[in-house]
Amino acid sequence: MSDSERPNRKTEEMSEKAESMFDLEETIHAIKGNFPIRVFNEEFRKVVTQKAQAANELLEDLKNKIKKEVGAANFSNWWNHSVVVSRDKAIHIAFLLGMDSKEAHDFLMSKCWHDGFYVRDYKDLIYAFFLDNSLPYADATTMINKHAHLDKPNPDVGTMVHGQANSRGEIPKRERITNKLRTQYERNVSTKDELDIFLKDNAECFGSFRRLAYEKFIKMYALLKNEGDPDALTDAQICNMILMNIPSTKAGITNEILKRVAAHTLQQTGLSEIQHKTKTYVNRKHLIMIWMLTYGGNPGIENIAEAQAVFKQCMNILNLELLNLCGMPKLDPRNPFDWLMIHALYYCHVNDEDKDAVDRIRELMDALFSEERNDNEYTN
Repeated sequence: MSDSERPNRKTEEMSEKAESMFDLEETIHAIKGNFPIRVFNEEFRKVVTQKAQAANELLEDLKNKIKKEVGAANFSNWWNHSVVVSRDKAIHIAFLLGMDSKEAHDFLMSKCWHDGFYVRDYKDLIYAFFLDNSLPYADATTMINKHAHLDKPNPDVGTMVHGQANSRGEIPKRERITNKLRTQYERNVSTKDELDIFLKDNAECFGSFRRLAYEKFIKMYALLKNEGDPDALTDAQICNMILMNIPSTKAGITNEILKRVAAHTLQQTGLSEIQHKTKTYVNRKHLIMIWMLTYGGNPGIENIAEAQAVFKQCMNILNLELLNLCGMPKLDPRNPFDWLMIHALYYCHVNDEDKDAVDRIRELMDALFSEERNDNEYTN
């Protein structure tokens, strides 16, 4: 098996494990026992090799070109070590490899586990233009610095070209700022001077948070709250349910896999701030967790083939109609948190117990992190 085939096989193996395990201890062992986390150098090697082949260029020649641009130390870290690459570094790499904006967007999401390009983030729009026109990365950063005053949160989350979001977070079918910007950019911008004018003329439309992710979060929150129902849940109850027994901090967690599971979770106060619009950034993990709570129920299907088919439909909805639509990476079976979500969703569809995905997640989190606490006590 070649080096390029081996990572794909690891992914297939973890997908198979997520969809075959039912015993709690076996599932915990799969997470804590040599979990094959996807690492950047694995993806970097693959992308650089593919680029060299596509350009009919010697791999060593391309590697040397990149080294010349970023330095031998940076290149060595990316090629040889399990480093985490920032979004800005990943975009720089996209320039070095001669990607266009679509390739770079896919590279950010599928290889680097960052959000893709967003037309309302002025930095992303500049990067996309310079990538598509094969212009230097340094010139892109110069223009970004020139327009640094645009680096701000978006206007009010309900603001649109022709209307407001309603109390349920639903958006009327009217032209949105994002669509308007994209259409005008594609129609009117073909030079750097036109891009400069476009940024100035549309300054009030730019902002860094992904409004669609926020709107989807609020819509699901409203479904959970179900105002008017005498048994409606309180904000505190919903926030507690969304957290699913995942620790709100990595402090005291020594296991590297569990650190990744607990990373970027939110305390109850933070979720409440999102619900009340005092905080408007919704990250990928928050979006997945509230989707699981809203839609990850037990369908009660007895026929295994039918249950598996419905599970696949749910995965497509979660990946394509939620994450991908919001410019976020799809679930990755070699990401520990994602693997647990895939497993829990499959478990609730095909297992004969009356449990939904959230029940399984809570059960796993309790077991995983209580074991971690016990390990720490034993070690100390």
